[in-house]
Amino acid sequence: DHTQILGDTLAQIAGEKAGIMKPGCTVVSAPQPAEVLAVLEKRRTEMNASLILAGRDISWESRGSKPSRQAFSIQSKLRNYQLSLPLLGDFQMENAALAIAAIETLEKNGTEINCTHIVRGLSTVKWPARLQILNRAPLLIIDGAHNPYSISKVIESIKKYFHYKRASVIFGSSQDKDIEGMAKELSGFAEHVILASSPHPRAATTDYLTAIFHKSGMQAEVSGTVGEALSCALSRSGRDDLILATGSLFLAAAIQKEFNKRSKFI
Repeated sequence: DHTQILGDTLAQIAGEKAGIMKPGCTVVSAPQPAEVLAVLEKRRTEMNASLILAGRDISWESRGSKPSRQAFSIQSKLRNYQLSLPLLGDFQMENAALAIAAIETLEKNGTEINCTHIVRGLSTVKWPARLQILNRAPLLIIDGAHNPYSISKVIESIKKYFHYKRASVIFGSSQDKDIEGMAKELSGFAEHVILASSPHPRAATTDYLTAIFHKSGMQAEVSGTVGEALSCALSRSGRDDLILATGSLFLAAAIQKEFNKRSKFI
């Protein structure tokens, strides 16, 4: 995202992001490709900073999941945590590890946060529009993924956690996103997509989306509004089917607002 500002290579983007490092600070980072890590390490050395790298300095292991919650352990340099998180997706374990690494850094610097606070906080965390389930029969899931990588992770998680017969997609996106890349990811997940333009000035038009999705090989249907897209998807889906609404946070929010009006489907 934002390559027009940050650069169009991983190293360039990492260089811009690494500018946040200040002398003597502690930096917490997700796992990175070698070219990115080299940039971070160079900047860390220049700033005499410390680097905590998830996957190297703090690790995690799944302990199983339910339809709306997952259990896992995290091992840091300070302690071992047994956690229950009401968010699905392997990437959420990584996110929790990053949060714990940051909290432990604050703890070392004198902030009064202990293990009980961390465990309790993660057990009640809420993250709207991230694999959020609005309905069970059919399954209606909203996710604000808005680039090919995040779309791929959403699909990966859906296939891991849910059972369903057919999948359909409601899609809307901002004009400046990699829509072609997202369409490519979705084409291997569902045969049918309902296109909608979210009520936002940056939203891509349905004509623009249609051309891209036809190229990807998906059957694309245009709806005039988000509400019409939701009605169409629900009418096409059986109780054992799945509907994924994705492509932008604007679309996810609009779908949730429309669904909340429809008590008969709850």
